[in-house]
Amino acid sequence: MELKEILEKKNCKKCLIEKDIELFSKRKDALDGYRNECKECIAIHNKNYREVPKNVEKEKLRNKIRWSGRIHNVYLLVKENYVGTTKNILTRMSHHRSSGKDTTNYRILYSSQNRKDCLELEQLLHEIGYKGRHKNNMYK
Repeated sequence: MELKEILEKKNCKKCLIEKDIELFSKRKDALDGYRNECKECIAIHNKNYREVPKNVEKEKLRNKIRWSGRIHNVYLLVKENYVGTTKNILTRMSHHRSSGKDTTNYRILYSSQNRKDCLELEQLLHEIGYKGRHKNNMYK
């Protein structure tokens, strides 16, 4: 078997079937650069997860938070002493985690439909010593 053939095939750890590598999603932290489960198995898992009653409510809450684009939040990363403003708290926490910040026990300090109010509070908190991106008076 040639090396090229080995790199073009992969075994799914869920269905245990050898499939073309294009049927697997990419994953940067995996050794070969692809997930261990094929796209089809992941789709089945996700569908089954959403159909379980306890997960339905969890997903509704998560989506409400994720897509509530009208609300601006001022948040605090407690362990990092960091204050920031965002409309999408889940995505923002994901970005902080990927940059090495500890997001456990983050708190939303203030929520408003008015971005200006949130920026004013964030600026005030930076002035009294909290870290943050807008520390250099980049408020608009």
